[in-house]
Amino acid sequence: MAVTEPSGWVTAAYQFSAQLNPTWEEIYLKFDWHQPGMSSAYVDQVVIDTLCIPEPATLSLLALGGLALMRRRR
Repeated sequence: MAVTEPSGWVTAAYQFSAQLNPTWEEIYLKFDWHQPGMSSAYVDQVVIDTLCIPEPATLSLLALGGLALMRRRR
């Protein structure tokens, strides 16, 4: 979704999902909008947020470590 501001700036936000634990990631920026008098585009800011979800084995080990610490306190 792209929004053109009154000042001429174009703001765009995209959301997508990738496969779990990819071996590598590659991102391309493509400018394909056509506005009168626009011959080039300048990128002011690119923000990429990721959400890492641990696998079940890691969560199990974390839970076992927590139980061991609780037992040790008593």
